[in-house]
Amino acid sequence: MQTEPTIEQRAIQEIAEHFGKHPANIKAETHFHRDLGVEKYYIMTFLYQRLGEVLNVRINPSDANFQTVGDVLDYLNQRVGQGAWVRQNSD
Repeated sequence: MQTEPTIEQRAIQEIAEHFGKHPANIKAETHFHRDLGVEKYYIMTFLYQRLGEVLNVRINPSDANFQTVGDVLDYLNQRVGQGAWVRQNSD
């Protein structure tokens, strides 16, 4: 029996596809600018729209000052309110 992917797994899959990366290379600490080379805000806007469609959640542009994938995952967990993903400290 297959289990349905979590919000985090679905979001990581979409982020990976959006930036042409393998999902295994997308981690919470992955930085959009430094690690994925995002230079323009409009690139992120398209990602937010896609995540909103796939996960059925509205991402407020005023809330969307995400620097890392973990920032997006935290936001999605707060907005959608499901999943047990907890950001791990790297300390």
